[in-house]
Amino acid sequence: MSLKNHLKSGVVYLGIFAGCAGIGWAAAQLPHWLKPNYTTGNFTALHSRFEEPVILFGTSWCPYCAKTRKLLQEHKIPFHEINVEGSDVERADYKKMNAQSIPVLVIGDRKIDGYRPEAILEAYRHLQNS
Repeated sequence: MSLKNHLKSGVVYLGIFAGCAGIGWAAAQLPHWLKPNYTTGNFTALHSRFEEPVILFGTSWCPYCAKTRKLLQEHKIPFHEINVEGSDVERADYKKMNAQSIPVLVIGDRKIDGYRPEAILEAYRHLQNS
């Protein structure tokens, strides 16, 4: 077989591999893409305890928590932060959220899991307009 044919075969196999890898990556992302931006609930007790419109559950070491803090600060959104690794009370508050990850934000009646800037800003706008 000539060098040209070897190169053609290699390119074809590489294309097939890249296509399959892309499909596999997209399949792994699908649950995240289909997940709603927020869930609703009654968080009035939590808000009244801290007297802030936004409650952030996070840690000091989480990069997405840091991004969330920065987003809130840049938009001058007042918030209270709960360290999920802090006191027993703080851990209990986090467990009540039925959260599986950090950060978790409670904005009005909306709970947002993860760093979702658009959902965070939209929830705060919604809260301001209600």
